[in-house]
Amino acid sequence: MSDDMQTVAEQQRQYWNSPVGERWVSNQATLDGMFVPLTEALIEYAEIKPGEKILDVGCGAGTTTRILAAKAGADGRVFGVDISTALLSAAKAQAGDGPLEFFEGDAGSAILPMENADLIISRFGVMFFADTARAFSHMRKVLNPGGRLCFVCWGPLQDNPWFQMPLDVIAERLGPIEPITPRAPGPLAFAQTDYVEEFLGRARFGNIEIKTRDMQLICRHGPSEIAGFLMEFGPGARVLATLDVDEETRQQLIVDLTERVTAFKEKEGVRIPASLHYVRATNSS
Repeated sequence: MSDDMQTVAEQQRQYWNSPVGERWVSNQATLDGMFVPLTEALIEYAEIKPGEKILDVGCGAGTTTRILAAKAGADGRVFGVDISTALLSAAKAQAGDGPLEFFEGDAGSAILPMENADLIISRFGVMFFADTARAFSHMRKVLNPGGRLCFVCWGPLQDNPWFQMPLDVIAERLGPIEPITPRAPGPLAFAQTDYVEEFLGRARFGNIEIKTRDMQLICRHGPSEIAGFLMEFGPGARVLATLDVDEETRQQLIVDLTERVTAFKEKEGVRIPASLHYVRATNSS
């Protein structure tokens, strides 16, 4: 791995082991609630069978890992891997009984805790690698011939108000901000589907299929709570972390964002549109 790639990998490790990891743990219930429909779609898309061996990449606090273990059943085996100590601690605390284990490490470069896997799956956990093709090639080596890869990632920024709105209010109040670099490690790294096809091909995956779905993230908190939440996570939070913003300005940004979030308020809660890419491929070697 080049020096630049090592730097990016270390930056990701530091980011997810900073207070960000603890914030994700504290907000796990909110995130899981919002992600229910897209998680169900991912599990259905993966076509999991009882007895399968599964690697859950970027497993976070283990929500998807527990669902996978229930699907695989007593004869299956499920490993969750993540680089965040805080999130893995939460995952282990909630694991309960079942054929699942958790492993701390970078799935794109570490020695992985299983061989002959039937499925590698991820919910928003594979967009952060320093060298994407190399990382996927590394992961592919633990798959059986014909084994499956299945993940969900975010579509374009302009189709995801969840990410676009915080950036807009920051730019309007504080001035122009640096645009997100296409394909750079981060939540929106895989927004371009041609890029996904390209790096999966280089990693020697075959039968590549990408389905883009428009869905809605449903949150039952009020608009002001959601606005505060959106300023804590995602591209907006990363931009704020680079700026010298006092608490008064931060609170004003939340007020500005609350006005935009309110436009999505409905009777049962706030519905924020989302564009998602569901990706499936097989180990072709």
